[in-house]
Amino acid sequence: MGVSDGLGADHNMFKPQIEKYSDKGYFVIVMDLRAHGLSEKVKKLTLNDWAEDIMTLINYLKIDVYCIIGISMGGVIAQYFVSKYPNKINKLILSDTFGELKTLKERLISFTQVTVLGFIRKKTFAKILARTYNKLGAKKASDYFYNITLNLNFKQLVLARKAINKIDVLDDLKGFEKPSLVLVGESAGKYFVKINKKVANSLNNSKFEVIKDSMDPSNLVKTEEFDRKVLNFLKRN
Repeated sequence: MGVSDGLGADHNMFKPQIEKYSDKGYFVIVMDLRAHGLSEKVKKLTLNDWAEDIMTLINYLKIDVYCIIGISMGGVIAQYFVSKYPNKINKLILSDTFGELKTLKERLISFTQVTVLGFIRKKTFAKILARTYNKLGAKKASDYFYNITLNLNFKQLVLARKAINKIDVLDDLKGFEKPSLVLVGESAGKYFVKINKKVANSLNNSKFEVIKDSMDPSNLVKTEEFDRKVLNFLKRN
C-alpha cells in the first residue's frame, strides 16, 4: 500500500502506522511528496506533478496495482491519481480531505489559508497547531506538528496549498468502482464532515465513517480508532 501525507508534513506523519500495518502483512510505502520533507524544493507545483511522482515510484518498484491511503492534502492527491490512473488502484482510503472547492464558502476557506500561510511566523503557527491538538488530548499530533512547523519552508507550503486548491475530480470519481473508505474527524466541524461526505458520495463503492473527537489528521489524533477502521476495511476487501 502507498501512503500520501498532509500539507507541510513528511513521511514521519505515518510513523504510528508503518510498523503496525507491516506487522499485519502489508508492504507499506511512504514518501516525502514533492516540496515536502527531504524531497526537492520547486518553483512551481501542480497536482499532476505529484501524480507522476507516484507513478514513477510504483513503476520503479514494479507494482501493478496497489491500495493508496491519502490523508488531508494526501487525500486530494490520491483522488487526482485515481482520476488519472484508476486501473492502478485496487482500494482507496481517504481521510480528512476534499475533492473540489466550488462553493463560495469552500473557496473562501482555501483563499484564507493561502493568505495566512503567506505572512504568519513559523513559531506562531507552530504554537497555534500545538494548542489546537492539545485541546483534543492528541499529544502525538501536537508534538509532531509543532516540531515540523518550525522547520517548514512556507514558500513551498503556499505553492502546495495553491496546487491542491485546484482539485476538481468528484465527477471523475463516479466511474471508480473499487472499494473505497472515507474517514473524517468529527471535531473538524459539521461543514468539513459534509465536504468529506460529498467525496464519499462521489465514489460508487464507498463506506463513509466519522471518527469522534478527531480532526485532520485522524491517523495521529485518534490513532487506534483510525487504524481499527482502516485495517477492518482492508481485511474485508
